[in-house]
Amino acid sequence: MKKNSQIIVAIIVIGIIFLYTFRSGNSFPKNQKALSLANTAPEALLLSQLIDSQNRFADCIDEISKISTVPFSTEQIEKGKICRSSISTEVLKTGKNTYQVFYMQNLPVGCASQNTVLKPLSITVDVSTGQASAEWQNGISFSDKSMQNIRESIQTKDCKAFAEYITTHGTIR
Repeated sequence: MKKNSQIIVAIIVIGIIFLYTFRSGNSFPKNQKALSLANTAPEALLLSQLIDSQNRFADCIDEISKISTVPFSTEQIEKGKICRSSISTEVLKTGKNTYQVFYMQNLPVGCASQNTVLKPLSITVDVSTGQASAEWQNGISFSDKSMQNIRESIQTKDCKAFAEYITTHGTIR
């Protein structure tokens, strides 16, 4: 009798695990598909390049401060070195096949200013059609020239070349 009840409990536990796995597995791929579609949107790629450029600035601030016509204090240089950021995402289901993907900029404590937009981009994705529409927050927009400058700045080979690029192409004057 005791053995039968153990078998019944084991079957129930296995059934619960199976149902949980099936249920989670059903929604997880759609979240992943939404994220994948959002990540290939031109705006998401631009945001990634922008963060790469900002992090390159942090890596190269010593060289930038040497050639910039804008003076940097020792405190600005030290703070600039630690203010590297990253991007995280949050996927929110908003309809049967639609998802909202929020892109957040993660910064160390003390690095964000009052003008920093911490959730700069959201992309709405319809996983059934593959369509995505992006919206920059707080009126952020980029001209073709600024997008080109961002892309070209991260293609420079070293800190000296990066510093020269951003001081001659209007990023820092």
